[in-house]
Amino acid sequence: MTQFDTHRKGAEAHYAMGQEARFRIEARTAKLAAQWLADKMGLTGDAVAAYLQSVIAANMAESGLDDLQEKLVADSAAHGLDISEDAIAAEIARCLRQATDELKPTA
Repeated sequence: MTQFDTHRKGAEAHYAMGQEARFRIEARTAKLAAQWLADKMGLTGDAVAAYLQSVIAANMAESGLDDLQEKLVADSAAHGLDISEDAIAAEIARCLRQATDELKPTA
């Protein structure tokens, strides 16, 4: 194996680890944001668990958090909650920071 091959394999492994970490952070962000909205909607018990799963599944449709925001805005409106898109975006940003901190690798 040449030095180039070794470097390439290392770079590929690093990229794969970064993608996995990004996926885990995004999933954790969706769960935290869904929990926040479930609390606002007054959901309890099994309804919370079902809602969390539906939000996480909806968020996996596309890369990024735009689909998460769209779902939370739609669900908020469907439940008659007066929560602005800006407030939802701010909560998602807070959840993203929390998820990043929680899943940050320890050295």
